[in-house]
Parts: sequence; C-alpha cells; structure tokens
Amino acid sequence: MKSTTKKITTNTRVIKDLLTNYRDTFQAFRELINNSIQADSKNIEINIEYTNSASFKSPIKTIEIKDDGYGVPFNEFDNRILEIGTMAKQKGQGIGRFSSLQIGELMHINTVGFDKEKNQFSKTEFSIDTTDFKNAQLEKTEFKVDYEYLPNREKTYYKVTIEQLHHNKAEKIAKRNTLNENFLSKNINQAIFEHYPYEIFHNTVKFIVNGVELKRKDFVIGEPSKKSVEYTDKKGENFNLNFYFYNIKSSLNKVKVFFKSIMLV
Repeated sequence: MKSTTKKITTNTRVIKDLLTNYRDTFQAFRELINNSIQADSKNIEINIEYTNSASFKSPIKTIEIKDDGYGVPFNEFDNRILEIGTMAKQKGQGIGRFSSLQIGELMHINTVGFDKEKNQFSKTEFSIDTTDFKNAQLEKTEFKVDYEYLPNREKTYYKVTIEQLHHNKAEKIAKRNTLNENFLSKNINQAIFEHYPYEIFHNTVKFIVNGVELKRKDFVIGEPSKKSVEYTDKKGENFNLNFYFYNIKSSLNKVKVFFKSIMLV
C-alpha cells in the first residue's frame, strides 16, 4: 500500500451554497448593514433601483449600500475581504460580506481606507460574478482587484452593489434567493426602522434610503406618554427617572418602545 499527501481544498460552491444560507434575502441584506454599523458608520445610504414593472417577478434591478465607516485599505484587503472565515472581524464569523451573493449573482465592492503602514489612503475595487464559478477550486480561482493609493486625504467608505438578482431569473430558483417583500418601495423604510429602531430613534446612525433620511417622527404615532419614578442609588443620591413611551407604526401591530432621561433631584 502506497502513501501520499493531499491538500484540503474548497470548491467555489461553498460561497454560493454555504456562505449564503440566511433565512431570506432581507436577512442577508441586513448582514451588510450590520457590517456597516460595526465599522462605526454614522451614515448608511441604501439605494434601490426599481423597475417600472407592476409584477413582483422583477421589481428591482440593483441594490446598493454605502457607509462612511473606516473602509478597508488595500494592504488589509486580502485578510479582511478575500479570506473566508477571517479572524480580522471581531464579531461574527467573517463571512457576512458574501451575504449579497444570496441576493444576486454579481457583487461589486468599492472602498476607501487608510493604510497605516504607508500613512496614505487607498481605493480598492473588487467584483465577484458567481456565474463564472464552474465547480472550480477556490484556491485556484483568480479574482481581479483594482487599487490605487491616493495623494490627498480622503473620506473613508465601503460600498457594495448587487446586480443580476436571482429573483429576476426566468427559471425556478431556491426560496432563499427570492426577493423578500421588505425590499419593495412601499415597505423598505418601515422594514429598516423595525430592524434598527434604536439607531433611528437616537440618531446614532442616519439611514438614507433613496435620498430620503429616515427620522423618528416618521414612525411615531401621536405624543409620548410619560412616567416619572424616584430612584436612590447606592451613594444615596436621588434621581427622577423619566420614561417616555411611544406608540410606533408597525407592519404587524402597534408596539411600544421607550427611552429614559435622568434628572438629579
């Protein structure tokens, strides 16, 4: 009996089948938003190009999300973007950047980040077209990455554009690749608010959907009710805790959320 050594390889179907296995396409999209929030973004722009079709079969042509977080410099692109399951991401499994491939075949990444080693800003562009995957070994699949170092100080950002949506295909597709109704123009604002109420309520992150900023007042019904409670801390200091309860518009029913302010007595 002879012996030899072999390498464990990864087939490209891993990206298409295993790394895009979210519950639905809107959850996959929210993974991109979560990545933006974790990158300390203060502004997240969502642009959806709708078609004029009255049918739900192909209501959307492209989906884009852009944030003003710290971006990815070219010198970190390999381990933060190209390496699957990278440990560079402190929270999560380091595969969320591929979630857009559950929505569409073609993904573009465009980012500006600061290279600490060169003390310079860089711009990097990268695309994945899963229609090019032909049961190849991932390690032997080449991807083109365009980059340039910029002479001046730039604003950092990270942008993902999704094209060739699975939902628009003529043939039958898997349920997890169909467009969730939350993407429709009549639902998208409410869906974003319901998943990110804290950020919108407290204005910690601005969401701009097709050029319109989502604001707290757009989702509040009437005036808040107030309840004050006296509180004494461990040091014996007295406070009034003021709780404000808001009726919020919901796609399911009316729910209540609250925030509090503290005032020393």
